[in-house]
Amino acid sequence: MKKVMKGKIRGQGKGLWLTGALLTGIIIAVPLSGCGNSGGSAAGAAGNPSDTVATVGSQAIKRNELDTYLETVYGETALQQIIDYELVMQKLKASGLDVTDDEVNKAIDDQSKQNPQVAAMMKAGGPRKDAMVRGTRNQLAIDKLLTKDIKVTDQQLQTWFNKNRARYDQPQRVKIGFLVTSTKVRADTMAQQLKSQSKTFKQLVDEQAKANDPVAGRSVEETEIPMASLPPNMKSALAKLKPNEVTPVITIGSPPRALYLIAHLVANEPSQKADFNQMKTRLEQDYKLEQVMMRSAGSAAGNPNFQPQQGLQQAAGDLLSQLRTDAAKGKQVQVSDPNFEAVSKNFEAAANAPSGLTAPGGAGSATGGVAPSGAAPSGAAPSGAAPAAGAPKAGGAAKPGG
Repeated sequence: MKKVMKGKIRGQGKGLWLTGALLTGIIIAVPLSGCGNSGGSAAGAAGNPSDTVATVGSQAIKRNELDTYLETVYGETALQQIIDYELVMQKLKASGLDVTDDEVNKAIDDQSKQNPQVAAMMKAGGPRKDAMVRGTRNQLAIDKLLTKDIKVTDQQLQTWFNKNRARYDQPQRVKIGFLVTSTKVRADTMAQQLKSQSKTFKQLVDEQAKANDPVAGRSVEETEIPMASLPPNMKSALAKLKPNEVTPVITIGSPPRALYLIAHLVANEPSQKADFNQMKTRLEQDYKLEQVMMRSAGSAAGNPNFQPQQGLQQAAGDLLSQLRTDAAKGKQVQVSDPNFEAVSKNFEAAANAPSGLTAPGGAGSATGGVAPSGAAPSGAAPSGAAPAAGAPKAGGAAKPGG
């Protein structure tokens, strides 16, 4: 495919190519280029420029039209975020640190268990999976950079764990699949197909992925959800099932925004107490991130309206601003495509700023599209685990966790 933009970072030995526009809190990539260095081949998953991606009546919309539009609308943001990613990775290496593939896979696996949309994205593969892997690596790298100078003794960690144990204990959970639709007619049809065994649950999940229904694609073959997080009528229906049985149609919410759901019970998972020794590595990172959060928040942490992630986001934003400024003053970043002059000007401004000032935020977000996974006060999700998600709520369906 055609090369659409280039932002070279000196010392890398190869160009930095835009492979996706980074969208939403969990990073969704839409391929704009046939080459990249973020892992995997976008070209293989994205297809050819002449491929038809949609039709409106008799008019075909080609992939190159989509690519051009995405570059025009999201290009500056995406380029800034990819440059930020490279700056983070170079800083990580210079600090003698690394994010291993095992760490990335474990973090994604934790999110997949909590969030069916993440699980579906990873199963589907292609550029969205590549972007999820890249975004997770970026998040873990930022976490390590933020915490590299914080020390903790075993006694401090044990005391902190005892205080925050409830955060790590696993509540009773269920492994379920569910079919979601916005119409009762479709739900009744699927229920009848399951009852008559004319279609399997998996076949219906696959059909829902292609259905012309804004919520149908949130259907999932299997996910793991805390029982306590489910709506009461769903908990009641599941309590009557044995493994491999399905519920009748369950109505979530009220018309006109009601959702209709059929759940398939895969297994019940009993509650589990967290083990300090087994979780020690994760606990150390969560403890350190909490220290970063409190230091960054300062007096704001005592505000009853304070959101714990705000402290981490501020710290991550400060880190990235400093990396941009250092890169600009060292002339490490050169944006050679004139279509992305705004990104270039951000770095020029940083290079010319008086000492002590940091680079402007520019087009990219402070964390490159992914919020840090840090520890938070009791009740919040610990590092590496998304907030409990997956169960549709009244008035809407499950949304990705942060």
